Amino acid sequence: MGEEGEIEDYFTERAENMGAEVRKLAWVNRRGAPDRFVALKGVVLLIEFKAPGEKLRPNQKKEHEKLKRAGVNVITIENRKECDNLLILMGKLCVKEKKTVKKVAEHSN
Repeated sequence: MGEEGEIEDYFTERAENMGAEVRKLAWVNRRGAPDRFVALKGVVLLIEFKAPGEKLRPNQKKEHEKLKRAGVNVITIENRKECDNLLILMGKLCVKEKKTVKKVAEHSN
């Protein structure tokens, strides 16, 4: 397993331990779409995992931007620290009912 897979597994294990629902996504006829769906008490995100220093491919950038324009929160994560920071933010949002997932996206990109 490469670094990207290790980061993805790290995030998935910790998110599930927090009570999140995490799914590996398989997209039909869509190249460049995010890797994972994660939901925790109303906070819903799509996540792209990359190895440290690896950039989004042009088709990924294009697909992620389409999703963002449609109001979907898409996050790119490339290391364990970013995983931990995102999980902390998600946990905080779950505690405060009036907050929106937009705050997570703003802090993670």
